[in-house]
Amino acid sequence: MSGGLGWIGLLFGGLVLGSVARLVLWKRISLSWAATILVGIVGAGVGTTLLSVFRGSGAFEFTLLSAASALGGSIGVLAIYALVASRLGGQSATPVEDIIEAGESDRVEFKQTARHNIHTGGRDPKVEFAVAKTVAGFLNSSGGTLLIGVSDDAEPVGLDADLGHMKQPDLDRYQLWLTDMLESALGSSVLASVTVSFPRCGPHRVARIDVRPHARAVFANPSGGQRSADFYVRTGNSTRLLLTDEAMAYAAARWRWWRQVIRRT
Repeated sequence: MSGGLGWIGLLFGGLVLGSVARLVLWKRISLSWAATILVGIVGAGVGTTLLSVFRGSGAFEFTLLSAASALGGSIGVLAIYALVASRLGGQSATPVEDIIEAGESDRVEFKQTARHNIHTGGRDPKVEFAVAKTVAGFLNSSGGTLLIGVSDDAEPVGLDADLGHMKQPDLDRYQLWLTDMLESALGSSVLASVTVSFPRCGPHRVARIDVRPHARAVFANPSGGQRSADFYVRTGNSTRLLLTDEAMAYAAARWRWWRQVIRRT
């Protein structure tokens, strides 16, 4: 019985520490609850171990200082995880419910539709290009996740409105349309940095587009129109169009390391 209570206490403590660390870094990363508990447990171990080394004592005593060190360890472990996830450009393992709960950020965007204009009720190329612009912004920044079928109020609404504009409304053809649209607007090279899936969120299916940072600058062009070669980046929870001089300066700074790697190989 005592062993069972010990495990319950460990899990509860991990949940509390991980949750507090999650709140501190709320705008930086979203995390499943299982991973939150793990972060809390590992962080507590790291923090209390460092405290014992610093104090030169191997015995553990529960004090305010040890509690603070456990919390600090949890925040540190989560911060390292957030940094690694940002560098890899992926939070693809994060459940979609947790992404929605965390809200929009520099690496998360919600769009209610990708084809359907909710005001006119018709298909709208401007709505489609808005999706391409968001993906371009993620490609040119630190990556991110675009959820289609989720309102600005973080309510999953599904893909029925978009599917209504397809001859055969199924997810396979919807995915094919998405990838064809992105290829047309951004170029074929970006498809290797984009992953499309359709997770269930309650009674609805949503489209999830996980985007990894691209090795080169990506320019967006609206379909069926004159080439504009617009350059978008992600800033805060919005996608921003850079002017020509801003785009040149941004690209020169961001991809300088990549050019150095190419020269050395």
